[in-house]
Amino acid sequence: MSPSDQPESTKGSDLGIMSFGEHLEELRKRLGWALIVPLPLAIVLFFFAPYLRELLIAPLFASLRANGQTMQVQALSPAETITTDMKLAVIAALSVSAPWLLYQLWKFVSPGLYAHERRYVHFLTPLSSVMTLCGIMLFYWVLLPFTLLFLVSFGAARARTVPMTPAAVAPDGTAADAPAAPQPFAFPLLAEDPAQPKP
Repeated sequence: MSPSDQPESTKGSDLGIMSFGEHLEELRKRLGWALIVPLPLAIVLFFFAPYLRELLIAPLFASLRANGQTMQVQALSPAETITTDMKLAVIAALSVSAPWLLYQLWKFVSPGLYAHERRYVHFLTPLSSVMTLCGIMLFYWVLLPFTLLFLVSFGAARARTVPMTPAAVAPDGTAADAPAAPQPFAFPLLAEDPAQPKP
């Protein structure tokens, strides 16, 4: 075996083997280095979360506009807005810092690889990065708008055509003893919010 074919961990070492504790120490060190970039980046991106939200919901609003629907989203709990911003900040930070995280993973793994195994990384890594960016762009500009347009138009069409059978209700608000003959009706679609909505 030539020196260039030896794993990096064996070069300059008599034993060429790391103990389990040394592996854990190396892993701890690499995890520490890996978190140096995404954690501060997530804190910074939290303040830009409204812009990230606008970017992500733009295809949804385009689909709603194309189907004549109200362009709005709802927060269903008091904490949902801030938790959404936190999730967006963390996901964006992990996405942006992915090259750094992969580099730290490579620094942990590479000492145990032979030279002929390490050389594949030099062309696989750039190619993988390009393919990942192409996949993200294809999803955001082609697949996501098409999917949202289909789902929103399907939901709007179903709301116009699905018949419902109302329950018989007495004038005092209780269920009537003798139910009236069922009369199918469809959900009404309003162009704007009603002035005085009834419960």
